[in-house]
Amino acid sequence: MLRRTLLALCLLAPGLALAQDAYPDAAFRQAEELIEQGDLSAARRALEKGLKRVPDHANGWVNHGNLLLLEQDFAGASSSFQQALSIDAQHYVALNGMGAALMGQQQFEAAIEYFLRSVEAKPEYITPLVNLGDISLLRNQPALAIKYYALALEVDPMARKPTLALAELHVVGALYEHALKYLDPLLASNPGDVDALELQGRALLGQGLPLRALDPLLQAQELDPARVDTQRLVGMSCLQTAQFGCAEDAYRAALTTQPGDAELHLELGQVYRTAGEETWDRAHWHFLKSAELDPTVAAPLFEAASLEEDLDRTLDALEHYDRALQLEPHHCPSLSNLARLYKLGGKPAEAEVLLDRCLASDPGFVLALINRGWVRIDAGMCDEARQDLEPLTDRQDAWGEQARVLLEQCP
Repeated sequence: MLRRTLLALCLLAPGLALAQDAYPDAAFRQAEELIEQGDLSAARRALEKGLKRVPDHANGWVNHGNLLLLEQDFAGASSSFQQALSIDAQHYVALNGMGAALMGQQQFEAAIEYFLRSVEAKPEYITPLVNLGDISLLRNQPALAIKYYALALEVDPMARKPTLALAELHVVGALYEHALKYLDPLLASNPGDVDALELQGRALLGQGLPLRALDPLLQAQELDPARVDTQRLVGMSCLQTAQFGCAEDAYRAALTTQPGDAELHLELGQVYRTAGEETWDRAHWHFLKSAELDPTVAAPLFEAASLEEDLDRTLDALEHYDRALQLEPHHCPSLSNLARLYKLGGKPAEAEVLLDRCLASDPGFVLALINRGWVRIDAGMCDEARQDLEPLTDRQDAWGEQARVLLEQCP
């Protein structure tokens, strides 16, 4: 899916048809007109007719190859671009097209070579630079992708595709200020760019500014109400600003589009859980629905179990914690909460085993450290408890306060 998206969005970005300058055959003019009308099948037939009569027309072969790229016929496209290059070895669009065809066949090293040759043949041609960025992403080389997208922006500072790609990479890397700097000029020129608005919202959310994030996200939501990612981000922003009705509406709209999305059910359940006891039954239903839709992950079972504890349904909670740990044996939230129930049930040794299991995989998991410190203090093991709790006492939050209170029980 990602490869198809990259091909569709950027490999043909400068336009499908090349100028047919002298039009050595009427079929080439007809093909260009058909391309402009969107009748690509008829355009390909016209090109094939013209190429039979004038087989040495490089631009005709390039357009033919581009059409085959759209049809995902990468081998056929390679053949057409090779024909163009046999006529003009420095045809920069043919070089880029050959790279695109090889990229479609996952022959990445060869594709890179053709993209670089295209850049060398015409340095101001932006498309191969964008493609080099895309192929770097496909090969999990984000730093290299940033380099090529930045070079593309040197060619065209307002180019949309590399701007969005750079903003996305900086959001993923938690460099939110840099992401916003890329997005600001794009949104100044096109305030209705839904992708840019969504990325702006993501960057503001990442900065811990959910109220400010709502402005671009709600604009994006209005422009494209069926866009699930935007609805989810609106829901997250509304939840973080305690606007529970807004959050519910956003998640319900997303579920209307994707009713079988386990993550959406989980997040809507969290909205209902946070909104108050009157909506806990709905939260519980969505947690279990999420677990039903994706029976491979522990998170929805953990959420259901945690809620069942608050509803004084301890046996149900134990069952769901156990099921969560069958799926993910080192799921620390489940291990920590289950250990607390064991401690309260008079089984401190079993509780400490669970907490040790969690901390072996995640030594900094705060809830496990708090619970193990509590178990150890009750067992009179103050030196060991201090090892868990003293590093937490500098925290200016509820965990730090809890650690300080527990340590007061040690002489």
